[in-house]
Amino acid sequence: MELGVFCRVLHRQPNPPVSSRQLLPSHLSEARFELQSRQIGSLKSLLRRNLNLYNPNFQVALNAKNPKREPSLVDSESYTQSELRRILDAARADIRVARDRIRSALILMDRWRRGEFDQEPHGPDWVRGAYLDNLARTGDLLRYPASPAHPERAAVNPVALRKAGFLGAAEARGALFLTPLEAMAFAVLLVGLTGENVGTIYSSKASSHQAAAGDKDRPAVAIIDLIKPRRGKSRAAMAKPLTSVPAWAHADAYEEGPQLLTSFGVFALLVELAGPARSIMRSDHLFACSKWTGAGGRGFRIGGSKDVPGEWGETHRLLHDDGSPLRVLFPRLRLTYVQAHDEPVAQTRYTLRDSYQVKDRGSLKQYQEIVEKTLTQQIASARAANALTFLTDVDVQEARTNPAEAALRYGVTPHVLTRILDGHLDTVLSACSDNENGPLTPGRPCEASFLMCAGCPCSVSIPAHWPVQVATHDALVARRKDMTALQWAQRYAEPWARLADIVSKMPVGSAEVARKRITQDDRNLVERLLNREMDH
Repeated sequence: MELGVFCRVLHRQPNPPVSSRQLLPSHLSEARFELQSRQIGSLKSLLRRNLNLYNPNFQVALNAKNPKREPSLVDSESYTQSELRRILDAARADIRVARDRIRSALILMDRWRRGEFDQEPHGPDWVRGAYLDNLARTGDLLRYPASPAHPERAAVNPVALRKAGFLGAAEARGALFLTPLEAMAFAVLLVGLTGENVGTIYSSKASSHQAAAGDKDRPAVAIIDLIKPRRGKSRAAMAKPLTSVPAWAHADAYEEGPQLLTSFGVFALLVELAGPARSIMRSDHLFACSKWTGAGGRGFRIGGSKDVPGEWGETHRLLHDDGSPLRVLFPRLRLTYVQAHDEPVAQTRYTLRDSYQVKDRGSLKQYQEIVEKTLTQQIASARAANALTFLTDVDVQEARTNPAEAALRYGVTPHVLTRILDGHLDTVLSACSDNENGPLTPGRPCEASFLMCAGCPCSVSIPAHWPVQVATHDALVARRKDMTALQWAQRYAEPWARLADIVSKMPVGSAEVARKRITQDDRNLVERLLNREMDH
């Protein structure tokens, strides 16, 4: 295939070369745009078989190390939900085929081992069971005797294959072992369902911590150990919970149940189907499959393939929503997951925002529109409800001089106003004139978060409160870098808008003076407030 692509590249040239001596390094460079790195390596290996036929420059290009491919712009786009569904459904289709094939072979082999076919020795089922038993024990096909000097050259016995009902070596090995493409389908599905890096998925073991077996009311949960070296030595080890769905949520529409719809179900099935290969290799790696190494290949692979899943996707002829060929890439699957869930996966919120969401060309505009809409709604809500009573130093002095008149103006009794000015009714951000009859709980003590005080009609703000109000405003702004834009807008935009309105009412220069008066106790109080440690 690689050689055919190279020939087509040469044919498109304005002056196609007519001999091997006319081949140029630029011809090889152009082929890189149509072949993957692995395929370029295969092409160069083919061409190097007759190295003396080429000119010196082309010989150097053939022997040179392949340059790293620049990331494609399309690699940083998330898939649409319909495209993701097509990818995951294709992976599920491959896994169902593998599941039915391997399970039927294991059942037949188990029946043979229990002697159920002894009444018809050497019948079709007996022969097939015996062949599968040998394959499960040795990991190899039946072969002709080989010379003692070259035992690895023993050829596969085609007669034994046909008697066992197999058309070829690949079908026989596939009866008990996952193929590389089927292992790739499992990797695609697990990345799509968990958002983890494929390298992290490949590093996982088949063993797990069973947190809950599950019953009709509770989902089953398995906790697996993962390794992600990029997180650093102290944080590389992670525990990942994989959850199924409870029995009561099983939809009748799924004839086989929701096993392939959850990360727990996919993990459990992979543990089962990769078991025969794992037994041969004496390994606890989650991923174990056969590896084709030529006619009747003997090899196995653990840990999965590091190749991009493009070859797997091409076998399914997947399409984008616009009808163009869809290229399956693990980074795009992960990007799609974190965009859909708006939650970091084995990364900080800062990395999620600046390394994933901001660079997502596929949904950045849509995401920005959602964030902008949420911000607008939250700010509008804050300003509509911002009924806090705000007093400056001048207002406080007047209230102390004539408390009866000031109390009438602010809608409180002189006694309550005096207690407010003396600091006896302080909450966190302000003073409360009626905490026994809150606007959210009429007739009962207020149970709202102290963050709501910034816009409550029962709240009274005086200059003594300004340092904490400014500190809270600044802390809310600082939290933007630790959260996704949407999460910050949903959780903090409204109280931030209320506090920003309060800060804007302060006389010129007063906010900076209040900022200099912030104490460590104030900062600790604000931290507890934003961490919801002071909520009911």
